[in-house]
Amino acid sequence: MECADGDGSSLDTRVERFIADGSSSAVTGIRRMGREELVRFVAEKARDIGYSVAIGDDGPPDADIAIAMHWDGLEELVSRHPDSDILYGQDLCHQVPAVVRFRKTR
Repeated sequence: MECADGDGSSLDTRVERFIADGSSSAVTGIRRMGREELVRFVAEKARDIGYSVAIGDDGPPDADIAIAMHWDGLEELVSRHPDSDILYGQDLCHQVPAVVRFRKTR
């Protein structure tokens, strides 16, 4: 998606950086994009890069990335995918969606 953000980078570029950089906490979408649309976009981009991806209950249990549409039910996703990078969708203010990286504490 070639819509530029305030810093001039495209959503494609920002999502690719977010996926590749495990220390990055979140990536925001485009205003009014919708949380589920952004979650699907991030999952698709991760697959394009070569990661195996599970969205909710759909996908391999040993996926590189497990992603939920929303934080609700996140505990179940984490327990099903203990070794995966866990991401989830979040609605921010001003109708901006985000995908957030869950930080596991042991």
